[in-house]
Amino acid sequence: MNLIDFGVLIPFVLITTFTPGPNNLSSASMSINFGIKKTMNYMYGIVTGFFLLLLLCGFFSNLLFTALPSVEPVMRWIGAAYILYLAYGTFRVSFSLQEKSNQYLWGFYKG
Repeated sequence: MNLIDFGVLIPFVLITTFTPGPNNLSSASMSINFGIKKTMNYMYGIVTGFFLLLLLCGFFSNLLFTALPSVEPVMRWIGAAYILYLAYGTFRVSFSLQEKSNQYLWGFYKG
């Protein structure tokens, strides 16, 4: 990975880590149920894990596309199909309210 790609990857990873999404929504939900202090280990785990995951995905994607350039269009179509699948799943979801007594506080490694 050259320096220009790395300079683009790091800001993307930092911004994506802290933008709204399922990780931040679960952190907010746990903060509401258990308080911010009790949820901090979970939040640290989410931030650390998501940051490392995106960083590794960026590095390995670059390695893969450098070694096998013909794979990139296929991966784009697979990615687009997966996003459509996630959108379909979002429209089919149903919600139910549960009592707080059945919930468990997760820590750093679950985050």
